[in-house]
Amino acid sequence: VTLGPAPQLDERNVIIGRLVSGAMHLEALANIPVDAQDQPVRKIVVQECGVIPGWERPSMPQSDNKKDQATTVKGLNDEGDARRSAVAQAVAAAMSKRPLDAAGDSEQSGKRPATASGAAASSASAPPKLSGMMALPFLDGDDDDDDDDDDDDEALQVAAEADDPEELRVDFSFYDPRETDFHGMRNLLSDGGLVPSAWDVGGMAGILCEQVEVGSVVKTAEKGGDAPADDDVLGFLSAINLHAHRDTKCVQQVCNSMLQRLADPGQRPSLERLLQADKDVGLCLSERMINMPPALAPSLYDSLLQDMEWAAANAPEAQRANFDFSRLLLVCHVMLPAPGGGTSSSEASGGTATAGGKKKRKRAAKEEAQAALVDSLEFSRADEQLLAANAEWCTLLNGVGRSSQLVIALTPAVIRETIPGLHTLMGES
Repeated sequence: VTLGPAPQLDERNVIIGRLVSGAMHLEALANIPVDAQDQPVRKIVVQECGVIPGWERPSMPQSDNKKDQATTVKGLNDEGDARRSAVAQAVAAAMSKRPLDAAGDSEQSGKRPATASGAAASSASAPPKLSGMMALPFLDGDDDDDDDDDDDDEALQVAAEADDPEELRVDFSFYDPRETDFHGMRNLLSDGGLVPSAWDVGGMAGILCEQVEVGSVVKTAEKGGDAPADDDVLGFLSAINLHAHRDTKCVQQVCNSMLQRLADPGQRPSLERLLQADKDVGLCLSERMINMPPALAPSLYDSLLQDMEWAAANAPEAQRANFDFSRLLLVCHVMLPAPGGGTSSSEASGGTATAGGKKKRKRAAKEEAQAALVDSLEFSRADEQLLAANAEWCTLLNGVGRSSQLVIALTPAVIRETIPGLHTLMGES
């Protein structure tokens, strides 16, 4: 079960996966408090098919009799305790099973042309998007979308009493971005943190959904077909050319923020060279719902590389250089080590190179310091940690408290070499 604040998840299709945030989300399901003004606090419940509707506590009966009021409050509290216990049992049963299990080989789907044999039609045809199927633990609930309390209680009770949760099979496919994906991509960008909601998030989402040559969006696929089951964007991976979009407000905001938040000022010249490079440096944007299966990440990177190769050879002549990236910048969300441990960002920076053996020793020392920095950080995504370990350059950005961001520079060749390791990391052969 993966939940979040009600405004972000109300009436949104989500994937039922593993519990990621602990007791706080159990409270969101189990406890139904009132605020200081005795107004119902909106909470969320999980129902069948992964739909999370808004739900409010029924209004408390009014009575002048204090004894009746006390009885009502006690009844509601007892109901909350029972609900909390039922949810805890249900989650414990689900967590005792393996949360994700890849099934079957990747199939080709999406809008891109393919021959009957499944291979790309020709060198002039874009590479086919990939698809896959994941097995997810599923807590059976009530079919009805009605928010009535009795239905909610019954669904929770069924889940708590079930010995084995049902297995819900979900097909995921990668598709070319399109205009209808604008709002989904915008929401993921806002939640991701790289482009705060106060910035021109819409401008960035517009660039991404209009760039069909490079980039993939993840959606659930119709059973037995290639078309998306709905328009909900579960995640995406794309890369935009910093030089081509240097005059757009959203790109300027991202680049200026990186330069202003450098934890090590000595890294500014290196970052400036990358941000101001002539045509061949791209900004990699990777956002996904928190409960999107991480096993999809390796195929997303593989699809990105295929897109880049295809666009560099087959896009309109005037645009081909915009997709011929020599380096990609990826911003990873990390947690800094606790005070008194780890490696400072300044230890990972390098100085001016000198000749001969001293130059080699300095390069080796820089690589060791960079490796120590990466090892000291806690990454939000396992795939980004492996990519950072193989990056040719990285630097920290200041954040709030221990929360920070790490900018890494990757070559397409390094990403390609890392993909097999990503599959292994996700438990795949």
